[in-house]
Amino acid sequence: MPRQPVLTICLAALVALPATAWAQDAPPNLLDRATLIDSTTGPRARLVESGITLGVQEQSEIWGNLRGGVRRGGAYFGMTTATIAIDTERLVGLPGGSAYISVFQLHGTPITSRLTGSAQEISGIDGAPTTRLGSIWYEQRFADDFLSVRLGQMSLDEEFMSSNAAAILMNVSFSTSHVVSLRGADTTYSGGPLTPVAAPGIRIKLMPTEQITVLGAVLTGEPFDHRRNDRNGLLFRMPGGTISLLEMQYALNQGESDTGLPGTYKLGGWFSTARVDDEYYDNRGLSLANPASSGVPRLHTRNWRVYAIADQMVWRRQETKDEGLTVFAGASVGPSDRNPADLSLFAGVNWKGIVPDRADDVAGFGISYLRASRSVRRLDADYRTFGAPASPIHDREMVFELTYKIQATGWMQLQPSIQYIHHPSAYIANPSRPTEILKDALAIGTRLTVTF
Repeated sequence: MPRQPVLTICLAALVALPATAWAQDAPPNLLDRATLIDSTTGPRARLVESGITLGVQEQSEIWGNLRGGVRRGGAYFGMTTATIAIDTERLVGLPGGSAYISVFQLHGTPITSRLTGSAQEISGIDGAPTTRLGSIWYEQRFADDFLSVRLGQMSLDEEFMSSNAAAILMNVSFSTSHVVSLRGADTTYSGGPLTPVAAPGIRIKLMPTEQITVLGAVLTGEPFDHRRNDRNGLLFRMPGGTISLLEMQYALNQGESDTGLPGTYKLGGWFSTARVDDEYYDNRGLSLANPASSGVPRLHTRNWRVYAIADQMVWRRQETKDEGLTVFAGASVGPSDRNPADLSLFAGVNWKGIVPDRADDVAGFGISYLRASRSVRRLDADYRTFGAPASPIHDREMVFELTYKIQATGWMQLQPSIQYIHHPSAYIANPSRPTEILKDALAIGTRLTVTF
């Protein structure tokens, strides 16, 4: 069994000390708490009253690739997250202000690059081991939340490009497929700062009505190799241009008095001024597969992508607020010449309270589709033309995932998942056996989440 990360133990102890120092306060029953270490009594509760909320969470996953992919085998990995949230009105009397800091520690052995070989990671916490600063920002709200401005270091997926209903699924194809590369999990084509990676920038949010929200942001750092340039997130670098985002949201039946079924609809896009390689031409206008090619790709100074996401509850259990069936779907497209994948789609369903008397459990099923761009497929065909007849031609990667999140207590969740991956990395040769095509993979895993 892997050792418990030292950071988790230290942070949990730090949070626990104030709570245990006040024996006269009677904490709630262990199973009824929202956190393992009680936060409703003692100095920790007093910190919350003064505007400071501490959080520590450990997510641990065990996975096995049962067939296909690069090879069969198992892996353990996890992520420890420590957060500090500050309400400036409570702390210093400044209304409408808030601040946030997060620190992540990734530990264990990645599975995607080693075992399944898929372009999209099995889990959002599957990554190279590191400890890094995540988000650190200050936000000020104005005019009863009509306008808010956030300034600091942040991740794109904190507020943009997300489906709340699809968040139950672990595979990243249901969250960030619109920026993924077909170059594999360790590519330098990062697609932008996504959790746990963050980048400096500014975000503006407008809420002209309770139903309509407009989000805009400008951040740095797309694309660049986070592992080499800023492994710990402490350099606050501003390399390689900017990435700008605009997203419009429409919330349906979200008010307390609304009786209709709730839904959320989003339309958005991003535009990057970072340099990115062409997927077909070299810097002299020849195919990169041509023996006469310089081997240096043509550079583009901009990139973009548009997307749409929808969550809609279609059935609700009587006399409940959120138990029922919700469907979700998303799509994104981008130019073929500078995006390894030019089209991504996902759709699925989740069912909250599917088991009687288990109102907080959630079951989810989803299907995602990632298509290799026309330029990538054209280049593959050229390789065959120029003498590599056995070279595979990229086509698509599809993910089928079924999962069930068990809310064991207020502070602990157990979530098994099974994923079938069709054409990992969109049909490529097996890195460990180049004469064979990477076969469809079947992975089974479980995530344990404990909130301290």
